[in-house]
Amino acid sequence: MSFNGYLIKAGTYEIPLSFMRYETYQIGYHGQDLDSYRDANGVLHRNALSHRIGKIEFNTPLMTMNEFQDVWSKVKAKYINATEKSISLTFYVPELDDYVTQTMYVPDIEFTIRNIDGNTVNIGETRIAFIAY
Repeated sequence: MSFNGYLIKAGTYEIPLSFMRYETYQIGYHGQDLDSYRDANGVLHRNALSHRIGKIEFNTPLMTMNEFQDVWSKVKAKYINATEKSISLTFYVPELDDYVTQTMYVPDIEFTIRNIDGNTVNIGETRIAFIAY
């Protein structure tokens, strides 16, 4: 498989590409070791695990809080556990030129208010992240 028109799908909801600033989009698909060690000669003995950890980060563009919530409410509706903010994501991994599905969590989101225009709150770029368990 190759790129199929989306970067991230939360459950069945494709997060719109317009919700992400491409130049801030970062994806890591990290390997893990368990009890790897160096012997007395300095030789590394690895116990590489097959489970890899996905981590996705990007900034949103400048937008109103209503525009943010329009997309984010659809993401939150796909949470597996709202308290943990866990979610099943399918995401594109350029290293593989394929998609991977993993259970991930959403670290806390911090907002910067750019300005307020009447009843409209305008927010600055907002960092969104998803990290696999």
